[in-house]
Amino acid sequence: MKHKCILLLSLYSLNRLEEISKLLNHIKYLDVDLSIGEHNRNSTSLLNFINQYSNRIKNINFHPNYGVDIAPFIHQISKINHEDYPYFIKLHSKESKWGGSFHVDWGSVLIDTYIGSLFNFDNNLKILKNKHIGMISHSFLKLKNKEGNNSNKINYLCSLLNIDYDKTKKGLFSAGSMFMSKTKIFQKYFNDKIDTLDILLSNEIGKVHDGNSNTGTYCHSLERIFGYLIQNENLKIHGNICKTIPIFNEQYKRLHLVIMYNNFCYLKEDLNIYGNLIDNQQNNLKIQWLHLEDKPLIEYIIMNNKLMRKT
Repeated sequence: MKHKCILLLSLYSLNRLEEISKLLNHIKYLDVDLSIGEHNRNSTSLLNFINQYSNRIKNINFHPNYGVDIAPFIHQISKINHEDYPYFIKLHSKESKWGGSFHVDWGSVLIDTYIGSLFNFDNNLKILKNKHIGMISHSFLKLKNKEGNNSNKINYLCSLLNIDYDKTKKGLFSAGSMFMSKTKIFQKYFNDKIDTLDILLSNEIGKVHDGNSNTGTYCHSLERIFGYLIQNENLKIHGNICKTIPIFNEQYKRLHLVIMYNNFCYLKEDLNIYGNLIDNQQNNLKIQWLHLEDKPLIEYIIMNNKLMRKT
């Protein structure tokens, strides 16, 4: 059974290729469109991946190192048949760290959000199929009023793409530029403007840091616009669905723990509270919390489907 959803996967680095391969093995029938950094053209691991998923890989493109993950994406989305694939997932090989101590591997958090389990994939796709929903974003990374130095470029791009900036400015977008959405919506805005956007992005080479330029960047401006165009369509950006375990403490009472495919974990209410699941057996968990200076190892027990700290 075909999901009618395609994974638009942009990998400048192949460091996540093995973990993504394992996840795809558990989500059958999710087809893939690959955009690979051109320096990886002769990679053995890439060749093995292509051979393993040859029946599911619908397109392969080798992309020069400009426009970070944004330039490859606008080329990918333009070529998709929206009748075969009305829905898509945008993922890329983010390796930067996030958080108060730069301790959160938010690339793996976002990968987990959409393909970390069949539960995540199926339930988020089910939400996306609603007519009033235009995008699925990680709940904590659904940001607003975060244009930074990009406002002038965002305004210009909105004019180019026929987006009402007065209606959408400083609105919601999915930080990290990984999300699920609907193919026809993105094709409506980008298919006729690819050449112009490609020229603008071609000057943003290598690593492009948000905020380093007083005038902003086109790639980070488009990251915001991916969310703005959903609002321009009068649709909603919905937070992601995932399995959680209720966890209790004296200060906040009931919170929700998310355990990822790679045995890292975080609180759904605050991604900054992030740790490494060291042990998980017979309803006993040991978590090393990485957001705390001393990185304590704390033991928990699951009782009545609730996580309680051992005393």
